Amino acid sequence: MLLQEAGGNGVGNFAFDGPLDDGGFVLAEGHDDDLAGFENCAHTHGDGLLWHILFGVEPNMELYYLFLHFWLQLTGALGLIPTEFVVRLPSAIFAALSTLALFVFGRRFLGVWAGVVGASLYLLNDLQLTYAQETRGYSLQLLLLCLAWYALFTAFTNETRTRRWWLCYVVTITLAFYTHLFSVLIFLAQLTTVAGLVLVPNSWRVQIRKRLLAFGASLLASGILSIPMMILVSRRGSITGWLPLPHLQNVFILFFNISANSKIYLALLVAFSGLGLFAALLSHLPPHTPLQNVLTTHASGKEEETLRQRLPMAFALLCWLILPVVISYVVSQGHTRLFSTRYLVTIVPPLCLLVGLGVATLRSQGVKIALAAALIAL
Repeated sequence: MLLQEAGGNGVGNFAFDGPLDDGGFVLAEGHDDDLAGFENCAHTHGDGLLWHILFGVEPNMELYYLFLHFWLQLTGALGLIPTEFVVRLPSAIFAALSTLALFVFGRRFLGVWAGVVGASLYLLNDLQLTYAQETRGYSLQLLLLCLAWYALFTAFTNETRTRRWWLCYVVTITLAFYTHLFSVLIFLAQLTTVAGLVLVPNSWRVQIRKRLLAFGASLLASGILSIPMMILVSRRGSITGWLPLPHLQNVFILFFNISANSKIYLALLVAFSGLGLFAALLSHLPPHTPLQNVLTTHASGKEEETLRQRLPMAFALLCWLILPVVISYVVSQGHTRLFSTRYLVTIVPPLCLLVGLGVATLRSQGVKIALAAALIAL
């Protein structure tokens, strides 16, 4: 499907092939968000570019719209017609990069098996793939959030170059705010994670307590950098009034959609996530011989360090998975509606890593390979 020129000059005046709307743009049959995302860039050119993007009708996804505008300018300068493929390509690239970031994150803190399985499940997840094809900022948001979690935990656990990682954390979490405001809920999950790891005995407790001042400075910096966004949002008011009031059944529907609308696959995801959490807890308890024949809960050498990280990581992933759902559901009972499948695609990465952790805890290599292949095939 081509984007045909609807009058005017420059790349910014191409639109989707289809019937004309009131503004003279050629619209295609498709999701309204795709059209909104394209038009936010298509209407911005010349001296009014930054003004329109930063102070336009929708004070959200400014970072993505800004990137998409310059992407269309670049591809236009190279002589490429802004086809649907060209317009959606950045989202697909961001999705691929977020998969790589999730693998690195999982491998660094949970081991190779958890990283491979978690990243593979994430890459092939139906919900993630759906929004990776839209001309919206969801895939960019997921990339930035994965990088923010990685930078946060690396800053807490590394013995050297911590300033670099704190800076990386400030940059990525702030850019995530400017990509989508729902990132604030993931930020709250990070705060809860740090608070829990400070209070509950775990292998990272001492390190985190020593670096609370640096963490506080990072929070202050990201808060100050996010003030312009908050001012714009307060002036614009609620933009989610179109979302319906959620009910408990919508929570099930959310996870059902994440599981490709398969109850069997959903049950497997829940089972392996639970196994991963259970094994993480066992790694901080005295060895239990019968379970050690089936699960890898204790080891020595380099593997011991990875196992010691399982409990704090499992707690962090649980916070990342559960808190955005709970907070958005509770808040949506009022006038502000946040509970939406498109917003809660942000919980797919921790779910996939928890499943990967569940597979990684199994002692038999053959069983790991068979189960990993089955989960990925489903």
